Amino acid sequence: MTTNASDSLLSDGRPQRPADGHRVMIVDSDQFLAETLADILSEEAIQVSIFRTGTQAIEEVRAHPYGIAIIDVRLPDMSGIDLLRQLLDLAPDVDIVIVTGNASVHSAMEALNHGASRYILKPCAPDELLSIVNDLFERQHLRERNRLYLRRLEVHNQLSESLASALQPEDVARAAVDATQGLSEVQSALVVVRADRAAMELDGQALQALAWSGVEPETVESLTAMPEMEQYLESRVLAHAAPGTLAIPAGDDLGQPGDMCPVSLYRLRGRTSDLGVLAVIMDSCESNLDEQNEEILTSITNWVGVALERAMLYRRLEVAYTDVKNAQKQLVYAEKQSAIGRLAAGLAHEVGTPLNIISGRAEFLLEDSKIDPITAQGLEIIVQQIERISSLIRQLLDFSREYSPSRQDIELSSALNAVIPLMEVQIKKRRIKLRVDLPDDLPKVVVNFNQLQQVFINLLMNSIDAIHTTPNPKSRKTLGRIFINADYLPATREVQVVVADSGEGIREEDLDKVFEPFFSTKEVGAGTGLGLAVVYGIITDQGGTIEIESSWAKGTAVTFTLPIETDEPVLAEEAGEKPTETIS
Repeated sequence: MTTNASDSLLSDGRPQRPADGHRVMIVDSDQFLAETLADILSEEAIQVSIFRTGTQAIEEVRAHPYGIAIIDVRLPDMSGIDLLRQLLDLAPDVDIVIVTGNASVHSAMEALNHGASRYILKPCAPDELLSIVNDLFERQHLRERNRLYLRRLEVHNQLSESLASALQPEDVARAAVDATQGLSEVQSALVVVRADRAAMELDGQALQALAWSGVEPETVESLTAMPEMEQYLESRVLAHAAPGTLAIPAGDDLGQPGDMCPVSLYRLRGRTSDLGVLAVIMDSCESNLDEQNEEILTSITNWVGVALERAMLYRRLEVAYTDVKNAQKQLVYAEKQSAIGRLAAGLAHEVGTPLNIISGRAEFLLEDSKIDPITAQGLEIIVQQIERISSLIRQLLDFSREYSPSRQDIELSSALNAVIPLMEVQIKKRRIKLRVDLPDDLPKVVVNFNQLQQVFINLLMNSIDAIHTTPNPKSRKTLGRIFINADYLPATREVQVVVADSGEGIREEDLDKVFEPFFSTKEVGAGTGLGLAVVYGIITDQGGTIEIESSWAKGTAVTFTLPIETDEPVLAEEAGEKPTETIS
């Protein structure tokens, strides 16, 4: 016999506890007494089941949870003490009340020693029975709250250890997913955040999954793309702690195809706004989160929301610090160039005059037909070396000269077509394969044509020098490669150009010095160290940016950008030949 409780209140005004796990089992061979006890309890909205034998009671406990078992000491198939021991083995949390009509100190001690919660005499007064049952239910409620508190404390300890060292948003999200998957009946969890381009460096998406577990990437993608997810974050009707739900089609990773699995959503809230969502999927499409797990998840999201906000702020600080360092580096370069430019101008003036005098005297002596061949050879060497010094001085003057060259709309291919023939002899001599890949619809850049040629000449010369080869006249094998390609960047309205080579590369410790004037990785006498400094000055002066990436013994890639429009009026003069793709 089973008596079902209605949705009423207990006698002391407290709400009815959940029936599952808080039902009362009466095991007594006396049918009349058992039904009397059941009637008393049923009047107080308590669900009661009656069994006449211990075997029936054991089978029932195996199938369903019970909170309290009222057992007679004498049963047809076993003693009440034996049943008590077996029930506690099956369900340690059940509270057992032993009922007897022949009480003795020995039997009472035996029952209590084996785990009985109460020991009462027949007949039992209704008020006494209700008081015992309500007291045991209250004790169970306190035990459950204590277990919840301990479980929450355990989760918080594990979560706090993970969050203490989590500086990046992805680390915080991973800690939240790991803590959530530690809960019973949770199969999958994922953290979805709002797109924050400053902190997260996301690409135009409204929502982005930072971490997930127990679910396939395809399911993650479909979840983040669902408009209901964003609508939940945008909703201001629900309190921020209130969970939401949505349904997704089940797949191989969630359940049977064709099913719809519920997803519980918990807000990840910072101090001022909602940052994202913790989405939880149960291990079965039919199961739901219980009250205890919901409380733990609410506390997890409170912790994670604050930690996620902190990590996003830390990411923004990192980005800002990097920007400041780059700006500082550019200022240092600019200051160095300015200082060396002033020094170069003065040096060129002081050295140029005596050099001209020496060169003129040497050339005058060479015209004298009476000098011997050895003296003539020496004078020629003097003239050659003075020309070399003069060439260096001209480079210094070009580097230091402050002027605003005219700019016009230039097609990159026209500048390359003017430069490549100048480098063709050296490229073929070194057996270098040059490939130029420019899109047909590449916009024109606003730049000075001669300066753009100078940029390509310096970069190509560096690449050629970086490719160390020992040509074999009988071999046709390519000994090195140089690649030039370009792309349009709509977001910044710039054209990005990459000049890469398969040369020896640059050592890591030298990468931050390559744009400094007079710094060179070449052998003494093989270079002046002004090439990249000049390129840097030209690109930045034209409003572009330049970066260099290199790996020792693998190669180097120089990437620079140039604007496609300017506030200055565009000059109408011709920039050069019409563009064509060039492959040497």
